[in-house]
Amino acid sequence: MNGPLTREAVLERVAELPALPAVVGEILGALDNEVEPTERLVGRINSDPVLVARVLGAANSASQGARQRIGSLLEAITLLGFNRVRQLVLMTALVRQFQPVTPAFDPTAFWRHSFAVAVCAGVLAREVAADEELAFNAGLLHDIGHLFIVMAFPQEFEAILAFMQENDTDIVVAERAVLGVDHGLIGSVMAEHWNLPDAFIEAIDGHHNPDAADNEAFSNIVHVAEILAYALDIGTIPRSAVPAFSALARAHLGFSWPVVASRFGAIEANYRAACIDFGF
Repeated sequence: MNGPLTREAVLERVAELPALPAVVGEILGALDNEVEPTERLVGRINSDPVLVARVLGAANSASQGARQRIGSLLEAITLLGFNRVRQLVLMTALVRQFQPVTPAFDPTAFWRHSFAVAVCAGVLAREVAADEELAFNAGLLHDIGHLFIVMAFPQEFEAILAFMQENDTDIVVAERAVLGVDHGLIGSVMAEHWNLPDAFIEAIDGHHNPDAADNEAFSNIVHVAEILAYALDIGTIPRSAVPAFSALARAHLGFSWPVVASRFGAIEANYRAACIDFGF
């Protein structure tokens, strides 16, 4: 790579990456709808045997002790609820679709971190009366630009890791030094290219710098969620620095730390369940 990346160069490389499965785009696009007909969701999932197996597996895990095993998607959706099923579909598709192969990248650590931030973001959204599912999914996608770097620029990714160690700095500073852009900007370009909702684009772009994100609620939520995940020591990425905390983001959200603290047990349980569901 010669010189810093431009937005146009990122777009060119994004077009070379695997597209999101159609079912994921449909489900993410449907998040703006308050009502998603059960039959439509069943039809979308039924088109992919891997998704069917994942949803049924989660439903049977949740109903341990029941006399009969759950064998239909309709039963699974009734038990798990729309939000949980759509989260499962998104996580399954992302984990399957993006599998970078480089010795310097630890996919287990990456996805554990993504799960942790997603769970924390969902809890924070509930406390500030924001859309909990949208926040969860924005948290899950917040580092998607990181995957782009690993897949499209594996040598530069190794240089980024070396820069972090040599200069004792965080990943954003290292990415900008090596590539000229960071994974937040790259991820937002990817989300825009895939026609994802604006809230995802803004949250991905601004989660490391929410103070510049025009008080965008989901940038603030994902930013604080990432700090919370590090504080709880869940989904921590080895050799990574804790991002700088924006007190302004917390002030804009206006939640109560004691109230959030009362949810720590649920956060850790939900995080462990996600890791188990996906073999991480």
